[in-house]
Amino acid sequence: MAILREKWTATFTKDSAPSWPCPRCAEGTLATVKSSFSVLITADSREEEESNPGWEPNWRRGRFSGHLKCTRSECAELVIVCGDTRWVIGGADHHGYSSTPPRPCSVCQHLAPKRSKTNSSEFGRSTGPTPHPAPTVFELAWNCFSTTSKSSEPQRAKNKTKTVRLNLHHRIDILKQNNADLAQTLMAMKWVGNAGSHVGELTREDVLDGLELLEHTLIEVFDPREKELVRMRNQIIKRKGPRKRS
Repeated sequence: MAILREKWTATFTKDSAPSWPCPRCAEGTLATVKSSFSVLITADSREEEESNPGWEPNWRRGRFSGHLKCTRSECAELVIVCGDTRWVIGGADHHGYSSTPPRPCSVCQHLAPKRSKTNSSEFGRSTGPTPHPAPTVFELAWNCFSTTSKSSEPQRAKNKTKTVRLNLHHRIDILKQNNADLAQTLMAMKWVGNAGSHVGELTREDVLDGLELLEHTLIEVFDPREKELVRMRNQIIKRKGPRKRS
C-alpha cells in the first residue's frame, strides 16, 4: 500500500482531520471531538500582539490539545492530540501535533519479519512534531530484517587477527554484488538515518522519504507476489500467449 503523504503532513481543524487509521482496531478512522479542543495563545504571540502596532490576526500562534475518536462504534478508541496552532481566515489551523496512542503509519507490516515489524511500527510512531528519532528506528528495522534467513548479507568478516562486525555501509556495499538496485535503496535509507542523528536536520517530508524507501525494501525482499508476477510474466512471454495450466 502506497504511503499517502498528505495524511501525515496536512494540518487540521476542530471540525475535521485527515482520515488517520485508528491505532487500536486499524479498521476505523479518527474523527475530531470538537468540544474537547482547547487552544491557548503562546506568550511570545501575546507579547507581539500587544507591542507591535502593525500586528495582524493571522500572526497569532498558540498551543492546542484535544481528542480524536475512532468512528467505528465497536471500537470508539480515544486518541489525545496536542501541538501548535496558527490562525487562518475561517478558523484555527492545527499542526505540529503529537498523539497518544501514536497514529500508526503502515510500513507493510504484514510482510516484515517479527523483529523488523516491531521497529517498523516504532518508525511510524515517530512521525510526529519531532521527526528526528524516526530514522534511528528505521535503521534498527533494517538491521533487524537484514539478519533474517531471507537475507544473505554477512554480518561479520575476518581480518588478519580476529572476526569483526561489519558496519552498515560496508554490509550494503557487499550486498551490491547480489542486488545492486536494492543496495542503492538501502544506501539512501542509511543517509537519511545519518542525517536523523543530528537534531533539527530532518523535516517530516525527509522522514517520509525514508519510510517510502523502507516500504519498497520490505516489498522487494519479503513480498512473494512480486516474484510470482515476474514468473507469470516470463511464462506468458515464452509461450507468446496464455501460460500453460497444470
